Amino acid sequence: MRWNTWEEFSKWLEREEISKAIELRRVGEKTGKDKYASRFLYVCSRHGTGGVKPYTLKNPHWIRKIASKRSNCQCFLKVKTYHNTSVVLANYTDAHNHPVGNANLPYTRISKATREWIAGRLRDCVEPKYILNRIHQDAMGNEDELYFESDSHLRNRNEFITLADILRIQKGIRAETIRLDSDDAHSIQKWVTKLPAFLLASNNETETLTFYLKTLRACHPDIHPDYFMLDRDQSMINALRIVYPLVFLLLCWWHVLHAWQQHFSTTAYPELWEKLKAWIRVTDTDTFHSMKAEIFALAPQSFREYLETYWLTDSFLPMWSAAYRTKRSIFQDINTNMITEAYHHHKRQDFGFEGLSIEVRKRKDVILRLQSITLNDIEAGNDHHTFSVISRSRPGVAYTVDMISYTCNCPDFPLINFCKHVCAIQRLFPR
Repeated sequence: MRWNTWEEFSKWLEREEISKAIELRRVGEKTGKDKYASRFLYVCSRHGTGGVKPYTLKNPHWIRKIASKRSNCQCFLKVKTYHNTSVVLANYTDAHNHPVGNANLPYTRISKATREWIAGRLRDCVEPKYILNRIHQDAMGNEDELYFESDSHLRNRNEFITLADILRIQKGIRAETIRLDSDDAHSIQKWVTKLPAFLLASNNETETLTFYLKTLRACHPDIHPDYFMLDRDQSMINALRIVYPLVFLLLCWWHVLHAWQQHFSTTAYPELWEKLKAWIRVTDTDTFHSMKAEIFALAPQSFREYLETYWLTDSFLPMWSAAYRTKRSIFQDINTNMITEAYHHHKRQDFGFEGLSIEVRKRKDVILRLQSITLNDIEAGNDHHTFSVISRSRPGVAYTVDMISYTCNCPDFPLINFCKHVCAIQRLFPR
């Protein structure tokens, strides 16, 4: 085979791969002295790479649901370029031991343009399943054409993209921000240069922590933290109050519950343990005090004294009680600093750490739940801009919606400044 230039050969190679739905991979390059300038070897991608693995199959009679890509295909293409000429010569053996065309499409690579498009959507925090649906819709186009096309019509490679393919690309993107070098030791060294500050302390004394925080504040004088979450470490609490006196300290719920259960037997007092886990989440002050009375009635005297001494003081109560964690945005609604672990096989937070689209997800959830509100649940005010909406989750409770100030006094509204009650008024009382 002969081409006048390398560009002509490249175009022919592209047409050959597209028309037969195959992939020819360049595996070798050799430079000649006098006979030719360079020699390139291409093989079918289903030829396979590497040698025979020293592994004995435990169940050789098992049949794979999806056939292996490797078939030891003998198709090859040898290409040579020469000195003082642009002519390209090739020896092409088109002998595949597997079907070509549509049957071979799933075994070819996803195009570079498609991979880059997927990566771009993933970096925009689009869910992988939505990306997959969009790709399949674009690839299949008109469904009528898809079902009535002949077998000779070549289908689109993107039709065979799976969720696993997209997740594999997502894993690579995440690795870009997590693994800064292929060598782990070098990656750690690069991470050290990126850290604003770090502390390796042999003790937790207030003086040591105060010195560290003052050094950190001197390096970043424009940063004034509003919240700081920690466990009940008195040295850290004292240091934070010295360096950042205006910061609101929060205690991690996991550490609070862990400390409580160390002071009584959860097996001997199972009802007390269940009430404590619910008590920490109560946002209503009256309910909080009524549950406190129930807990004190169930708890042994030593545990009651422990709570009164260490947890119910004016300085510590606001740090852990949910009654002091109301009217926060969805990005602040985090109650534990142990987000990578589990507590009793459940997540330690109801939501949060879901990526940059967390607000969008919450808004979609609100729109889905507004269908439960009907006209019978709403009472319009005399001023025509305030409404009273009966709560579905709390019997006997009604929330007030003001459409001029665009507010609602329900607990969900501060999360994203939007709730199902406001959305229901907009839907049922359009203006």
